[in-house]
Amino acid sequence: MSSSFIQANSTQMQSHQLGPDVSVAGGSIKGSCTAAGTCTYLGIPYAAPPLGHLRWAPPQEPQLWQGIRDATQPRPVCLQQSHFDPNNRPQSEDCLFLNVYAPQVGCPKASCAVMFWIHGGAYSEGNGLDYNGTGFVEMARNVVVVTINYRLGVLGFAGAEVLRSRDPTGSTGNYGLQDQRLALEWVQQNIHHFGGNKDNVLIFGQSAGSTSCSIHMVNKRSWNLYHKVILESGAAPKWSAQPMASAEMIFADVASAAKCGSGEEAVRCLMAMDAEELNNISISSWSAEGGTSKYGNFGEPFGSPTVDGVELLQYPWLSFAQGEFNKEVAVLMGLNKDEGTSAAGAPLVREKGYGLSEEDFRTLVASQFGDEYAQDFVDVYKVGAEPQYTNWYWSFTHTQGDQQFTCPSRRMARQVSAVRELFVYFFVPTPRATPPYSIFGLPGVPGSEGAFHSAEIEFVWQWSRGDSTQFPNLMGDEEKTLARTMAAYWVNFAVSSDPNGVAGGVHPQLTQHWPGFASCHTCSQGKVMFLDSGSLKVADLPFGSQCDMMDKHSLVWPCVTSEASRHVCAAAGPNGAGRLA
Repeated sequence: MSSSFIQANSTQMQSHQLGPDVSVAGGSIKGSCTAAGTCTYLGIPYAAPPLGHLRWAPPQEPQLWQGIRDATQPRPVCLQQSHFDPNNRPQSEDCLFLNVYAPQVGCPKASCAVMFWIHGGAYSEGNGLDYNGTGFVEMARNVVVVTINYRLGVLGFAGAEVLRSRDPTGSTGNYGLQDQRLALEWVQQNIHHFGGNKDNVLIFGQSAGSTSCSIHMVNKRSWNLYHKVILESGAAPKWSAQPMASAEMIFADVASAAKCGSGEEAVRCLMAMDAEELNNISISSWSAEGGTSKYGNFGEPFGSPTVDGVELLQYPWLSFAQGEFNKEVAVLMGLNKDEGTSAAGAPLVREKGYGLSEEDFRTLVASQFGDEYAQDFVDVYKVGAEPQYTNWYWSFTHTQGDQQFTCPSRRMARQVSAVRELFVYFFVPTPRATPPYSIFGLPGVPGSEGAFHSAEIEFVWQWSRGDSTQFPNLMGDEEKTLARTMAAYWVNFAVSSDPNGVAGGVHPQLTQHWPGFASCHTCSQGKVMFLDSGSLKVADLPFGSQCDMMDKHSLVWPCVTSEASRHVCAAAGPNGAGRLA
């Protein structure tokens, strides 16, 4: 942990009353406190601006500032590939800021649990400002919420051998992960000034934020910085990391598109380039030939953590399969019923919609998974095989959701629950409001997005006061009741490592005891909390035969479940790390 973070006067840690003025690493800040008793501090630097020689380098400690820094206004978010941002937030390479939300009264002697949020967005978009922690604070009065920005896309995850010398440890392609860890170190050194308990830190995230949490679970450098984890739709799937071979290809493509040559010449040229221009060039060059298919079967199209042998010793799913993860932390994890409706953007799916035929389904799965597996997919995903499979559209979208979310979650749940208690959820309802953009479901077909990837976010964060940016607000009493229930479960887990809460916990509005995943020893799938509008129930994790089939063909965690797959990975290098394209 960094040793030179500035410590403010320790008497503030003992205070029962938080005010707008707080001293933190770097200097003094002035936030704002409401009449309702919630204090907000925006745009606190947790690192030096990653500009100039600090581009593609580990984040450095924040610079000192003179006077009192204004923490009432948002600061720029990181440069990104953005699908939808109605707030049109300013973007900048100078973006390593975090935000703190805390109760003005209620955290004597720094006793409040800390909820540290890592946003999602395919490692290429998103920001901490979209997540207002006020709802959690007002609900519980015993938590402090932290949200962060971290470097994205080419600036956060460019990896190449020629970049290794820029990091004293020799790491490359993981600058965004290093940002996250430095922000966690900032929490360890400073959060007591806001009433937070540095020894009770929850890290939680969704999608790429969840896979980031998964990576911190397998990276020992991060282990002493958090104490519990919530994973929302991101349990170390194939897209959670890329091999060095892919990182090298991506970096070379960017250098070529920028007319920067190769090797050290490319580094010097790209380092001198304007950040916005570099970001735009990277987006154009990476997506020109079909996104992920251009670089192999791993990682995201606009950048992913890199298996570099330093930050990531091997693919994160291999570490979980081998039992090499942080076993001392409490874990809550889950997924949404219709994660795969993001695949509705495939041309054939857009063209046919609910009119997809069995032959269309065969064509789609053969193209993605291999013709040799098409019949196995038809057998377990045929219309009527599950209540959700009412037509071939739903059958196909579930193949996508299962491979990327359901089946990796099942594998991780089995690994984690073997060593400690685990809580798992399954989010069921289709939000009543349709997303304001068409990356989920079929355009103009209400309900075709289902319980889409990220649908649970608006419930967890209780987006009902007009501060939602990525999704519509909650609609109706049933949705708001479910939202308050989910937020209560999340807060209780942050405080006590049990979503059911202990004495003094928040009482969920919908009442259902949440059992541990492995509490039923005769249940092959494990016990899961089904979260639905107006009702909760406990049942087995669904889609067992589908995941069994994918596991048989090593389509979920490659290098783990199939002898042929393990042989290929072993031939690729030590533990298959970083060389499997």
